[in-house]
Amino acid sequence: FFEDGWDSAEWNKFDNFMMYCIQYYLRNGLQKPEYVYVGVNKLKANTNDDFAAWAAASLAPNKRYNKATLYEKYRDESGDDVTKQKYFTRYLKIYADFKGWEVNDRVGNGGREIEFISKNEPAPEPADMLPF
Repeated sequence: FFEDGWDSAEWNKFDNFMMYCIQYYLRNGLQKPEYVYVGVNKLKANTNDDFAAWAAASLAPNKRYNKATLYEKYRDESGDDVTKQKYFTRYLKIYADFKGWEVNDRVGNGGREIEFISKNEPAPEPADMLPF
């Protein structure tokens, strides 16, 4: 792995990366890993697999939705004819909590509406912050 094809420029990049890792460790200590699938598994356990997949593809923050229209869209696209609308509304709130969104539930001109408001901006990826 290290012998074939590594010129002095590649070794220099490798050395810089190792020094960056050492400096990061000395400044921040040992970092616990982020448990990526814990939230997804909790979401699926509190809703269902069909809803979790549908919501990831269909819902966006800072947008207002008519609940009845959204429910019909979910039933048509997922083929789920078992979930009742009151459970669907509960699922929407669970999904918003999973994503870190605030929920604004209100009555609008076209009936009951739900709006998802993003509370935080995504953090930059650590690889984007590397100086080399």
